[in-house]
Amino acid sequence: MSKWELTVVENAGEIPADKVTEEIAVQTAPLLIDIKAQLMIAKPKTLVYTVGWRAIVWQNKETGQFKDLSEADYDKYITSGTINPTVGDGEVGKQDEVTSGDEGSTDGGTASSN
Repeated sequence: MSKWELTVVENAGEIPADKVTEEIAVQTAPLLIDIKAQLMIAKPKTLVYTVGWRAIVWQNKETGQFKDLSEADYDKYITSGTINPTVGDGEVGKQDEVTSGDEGSTDGGTASSN
């Protein structure tokens, strides 16, 4: 069985509605810095901005380390929604589906940078 699992990692903030007039403008540089600090990868292929960020990445069950999807993993995920874990240990495990972003989190689904 693989020690890697597919997981969603995210970090989103809140902006009070009364502070927003017609548009929300957020600089991407601080978000990209946060992604790099938490995942140790620059810009995951599955990155989606949500006034914050979210990405689907591999997470090592033992160490908590994150790795980006390979091109083959990304292509398979896009076409099927699932991937067989083959990251790092060379073992092929059972087919994983994305888990919730709650792993390693104490704040309701957002990853924290401890």
